[in-house]
Amino acid sequence: MPRSIVLAAIALLSLPACLVLDAEDRADDAALAEEASDSLETGEVEAALLIASTEAAGAATSAEEAAAAAAGAAGAHFQPAGCATAEVQGTTVTYTLDDCAGPFGIARIDGTVQVSFSVAADGLHATLAGDGVSARGATLELDAEAVHAASGGARTLRVTTAGAAVGPRGRSIERDGSYTARWDAEGSCFSLDGAWSTRAGSRTWSTAVSGFERCAARCPAAGGTVEHTGGLSGVTITIAFDGSDSATWSSSRGRSGTLDLACGG
Repeated sequence: MPRSIVLAAIALLSLPACLVLDAEDRADDAALAEEASDSLETGEVEAALLIASTEAAGAATSAEEAAAAAAGAAGAHFQPAGCATAEVQGTTVTYTLDDCAGPFGIARIDGTVQVSFSVAADGLHATLAGDGVSARGATLELDAEAVHAASGGARTLRVTTAGAAVGPRGRSIERDGSYTARWDAEGSCFSLDGAWSTRAGSRTWSTAVSGFERCAARCPAAGGTVEHTGGLSGVTITIAFDGSDSATWSSSRGRSGTLDLACGG
């Protein structure tokens, strides 16, 4: 049999396998994009809860003052009226939240959240904790510490996180790293930049967020990105926001798709 015919036959036989592998890679990349989005969204919820607890407390000169101020401002940050109670014990405030809407459009918040305050040379410290807290379709185990700083109308939180979650798309993840959250004096917009590891099962990925911004209940502003890198092949998934209720993702393997976002409605 001529060599050209043999090569052609081999190519035809291998084609279905190639198509299957391509389909599997595409499905894997779409799942990784969902995982990256879940990792970011749980960070959003965590940041919003820290902002709600530290905004009024930022000017306090003692940890006890900070806890009292945070509790007193609960009604301003969580709606509708009566959905949140806040109890103070020393330097700790405990929030009990029942189907609350929080800052920046974070909706459907349920559960008990504790924030403990301390004052150090670099500013007000707030430690966030909570088990089984639900928000925006995610269930979170909260474990984070933030340092609050204010300059004029700008507020900043430097956050170290070590929490876990089942994200709104059902991905079970653990997060370990740091980010910076910034917001304006009116509290209508906030931004988030940082990097952390995202563990899903036995896999660990590097997640980097740059230029992410959201105002009230609007969709994320155009220009923010998430890069999610890992795996044996070192694949990178990049999510890009354009201001709409969907984000585009692309893979370093050449694949792409879209993600629906919880916003705009």
